[in-house]
Amino acid sequence: MPKWLKEYNKESILNFNEILSHRIVFYPGAYIDGQPIRTFNKARYAHTFMYVDYMVEKEDTIKELSIKDAFKGYELYDIRDVDDKQLTPKGWSPSINLPAIDYGRTAFRAKPYCVIAIFNRKSTFGDEHGNERFALIYLAADGIATYDAIFANYNRAPAVILLQDHGLGGNYDRFGKGGLMEKIAIATNTFPKYIMCEIQKNTAWHSYELVKDVMYEIGGMHKNRRYLWIKK
Repeated sequence: MPKWLKEYNKESILNFNEILSHRIVFYPGAYIDGQPIRTFNKARYAHTFMYVDYMVEKEDTIKELSIKDAFKGYELYDIRDVDDKQLTPKGWSPSINLPAIDYGRTAFRAKPYCVIAIFNRKSTFGDEHGNERFALIYLAADGIATYDAIFANYNRAPAVILLQDHGLGGNYDRFGKGGLMEKIAIATNTFPKYIMCEIQKNTAWHSYELVKDVMYEIGGMHKNRRYLWIKK
């Protein structure tokens, strides 16, 4: 467990340079999909998850994270606001030319915010269930610009990106192969080690290869399968 998370208490001063120097699972257009947390927390591969979605209102995020058993076997320890200057203390200089988007006219655009939530594993669950503690950072922001501002601008990359394009979800560009996020990664050489995505809908970026025999099936009315890809 990262030192900052192990020692975290409700009076802690957060250092996001330290937080973001550890393994991050990054999920643009996340909504409230808990699958990557279940997957990489149970595997104990990462302790910190960053979700980005400009359609989810702050009160809805807090409500979802505060309900009992939001994550099986875990309870919410703390949730607090995060200022954008904490995440990007030197500001943001776009790595490539991004389209001018009038977010004020984007359907269902939420007012920008960022929160960090800390979850503790319940005493009735053991190590096989997942990490003793994990953190979730949730931003109402543009996923592509966030990748550039938080990762590319600081010459770092998340350990994992989950690519899930939503055809009718309001995205102005795809997250998958050939999209602006991949172009930012190429321009700045900030590639994640792993990508998780559906084979049919969200082909992984160039220079990634499929990890054999690794698959996650999403239940519900329409079952989808997500696969893991690794940087060549």
